[in-house]
Amino acid sequence: MTAERRREAEPGEGAPRAEAAPRAAPGGEAAPHGEPGGEAAPHGEPGGEAAPRIEHAGVADLLAVVEDRREFWGDRQLPALHHPLLIYEFGQTAFVVRGEDGRVLAYLFGLLTPRGVGYVHVVAVRRGHRRGGLARALYERFAGAAREHGARSLKAFTRPENATSIAFHRAQGFGVTVTPDYAGPGETRVVFTREL
Repeated sequence: MTAERRREAEPGEGAPRAEAAPRAAPGGEAAPHGEPGGEAAPHGEPGGEAAPRIEHAGVADLLAVVEDRREFWGDRQLPALHHPLLIYEFGQTAFVVRGEDGRVLAYLFGLLTPRGVGYVHVVAVRRGHRRGGLARALYERFAGAAREHGARSLKAFTRPENATSIAFHRAQGFGVTVTPDYAGPGETRVVFTREL
């Protein structure tokens, strides 16, 4: 699971990041299925707003996210995190929340490992829609899909300086482990895990 929130996901990271730039927050309750137009997941927006509609992501969604990347990631360049194979080969674990105008407001691209781990590759929330429960709802939808496919745990990681992501994951019940060299020599990461 990956994604730096606020600063958004980092290549191979599934945790929100701590900067004023775009971000995505993971974690929450698992939502049902995930068929396009499928059930809504909990949102938690104040004011009684409707729960977000979580749908499977398609190639058009991926292209839209890449086109609008500054709305999600600021000036960060993250093409490796948005490879089309995430939709073509792992589309059953790729989700979006769409606004009334059809724009992608938030997304999560996840993977399932042969060892029964649901890994969040990247999660992000569009600027202006953060802190409303969208990332949490996406994490929970992904957790539901991972559980349905036999996963026993969830995993994500972020950089040590991403205080927002670390706080988010802790609040969602993830264990937190600082792991030296996780992303290569001298590349320490904070790894998040949670049993399903």
